[in-house]
Amino acid sequence: MATQSERAVGMDDLPVRFQSLIQDHKQWLSCWPDRSTKWCQLLADAPEAALAEAWVCQQLKPKLHRIEPNDAPQTGGLDFKCVPSIDSNDFFFVEVTNLESGPLTNKSGLPARVEDWKGGGVCSIHNAFRRKRHEKQDQIRSHNIQGQVLIAITAFHETATFIHFDHGNAEQLLIPPDSRCFTYSKIGDPDFRPETWVEPSFQDALFFKPGTASNTYRAACPDLSGVLLCAIPWRDTITGKAEISLILNPTADSRFDPAWLPEIPCCQLQSDWEQVHPCQWTVEWMNVTHPVEQK
Repeated sequence: MATQSERAVGMDDLPVRFQSLIQDHKQWLSCWPDRSTKWCQLLADAPEAALAEAWVCQQLKPKLHRIEPNDAPQTGGLDFKCVPSIDSNDFFFVEVTNLESGPLTNKSGLPARVEDWKGGGVCSIHNAFRRKRHEKQDQIRSHNIQGQVLIAITAFHETATFIHFDHGNAEQLLIPPDSRCFTYSKIGDPDFRPETWVEPSFQDALFFKPGTASNTYRAACPDLSGVLLCAIPWRDTITGKAEISLILNPTADSRFDPAWLPEIPCCQLQSDWEQVHPCQWTVEWMNVTHPVEQK
């Protein structure tokens, strides 16, 4: 039975709202009957998760030369294998993971509808991003994947996607929290310094974790090439447009080429990030044809 939070956000009728997507995905999966059976069962058991997979597939298909299911019904695996170009042998994998709307409302305190939001919920949703990255990192390692891997983190939750899936939030996930510079301006202060570093909290970073020594860091998930943030619109409101951002992992063992998805805005740390203090890290955007908007 659906929870009160799920009913409030309208999750009960998602299969009705996304009927066209369901039919298109079933048609695409008809070439792989065993995968089709597995996905239809997922749709019955966990509609949000199944629709998230279908939506990501639908978004990626026109941007690639070929996409095919990669998870075997018996042994599992990552969701999709993607071939970006007919002119090369390159490929990469995409694993979809969805932030379920009911638990997201309960844990973050974010209301279902954006017009009811009064502020707050930032830390909770960032924790959810990190938990999803950690869960999928273990899955990637268990399958011994060779090559570039992207995790697509999706959500139907209207308020969460409105305030946490934009370009500004993508930058916040890339640069560790609190790695900012503060300037003191008290005249006559004998301890005045033009700039004082505030050490970043690598405990809360998406791609980093604390090092063994104080104020140091190390790679948290080198098996992962990047994260796709996918806001899935489900009702006709001001938030009713799809938004996808690609965040590249600067510590990845296998680096992802943004040219493989040229229509998706992509951000990364500046090229010399390893040579400068984290407070001086900046974000570079690619594949953006208009100024990056931040809320």
